[in-house]
Amino acid sequence: MDAKPYGILVICTGNIHRSPTAQHLLAHAFRGEPISVVSAGTAPALGEPMGGTLAEFLRGEGIDPSGFRARFLTAADVRDADLILGMTRAHRGQAVSLWPGALRRSFTLKEFARARWTRWWGFGHAGDGPGPRGRWTRWWGFGHGRGRDRAASGAARGPRGPAPHPRSACG
Repeated sequence: MDAKPYGILVICTGNIHRSPTAQHLLAHAFRGEPISVVSAGTAPALGEPMGGTLAEFLRGEGIDPSGFRARFLTAADVRDADLILGMTRAHRGQAVSLWPGALRRSFTLKEFARARWTRWWGFGHAGDGPGPRGRWTRWWGFGHGRGRDRAASGAARGPRGPAPHPRSACG
C-alpha cells in the first residue's frame, strides 16, 4: 500500500496569482516525488483561471497552468496539509483559525524561506531520514509517518545543535 503523499497547501487571497504560481512551481520542483501541492484563496475569484503575466511566466518555464481554477480555502484543506504556506500573516492566521491544530506547521512563505535550518527544499541535512529530491530530513517528518514539525519538539538537531523553531529564525 502506498503512503499518503506529503501535502503542501499554499494560500493567498484571490487564488489566481500568488498561490497558484507557488503551487505550480513547487509541484514542478517536486515532480516524481510523493508530494502533493495545492492552493486555495481566502476570498477567491471562484472558478477563475490563473491569468496574466504569471501564467505566461509559468508557460515560459514549461509549466502549463491552463487547468487551474481558483477555489476557497476550507478547514479540510488545512487539516490535511502537512505544510501550510500563506503569502501573508493574515493568510496563515486564517488557516489556523479554520484548524487550530495547524499552528506548528503554518508559516508565511517568507518565514519558511528565511528559516535558518531550511535548505533549498531539502528541509534538513544529510543523515536524518528520507526526504524530497533524495535529500534527508527528520525535521519535517518525511518518512516518519505524519510526525510534523519535529524541530519544535526538540527531536531534530541541526549542524550546530538543536534546530531553532522557525518563528525564532525569522525575527
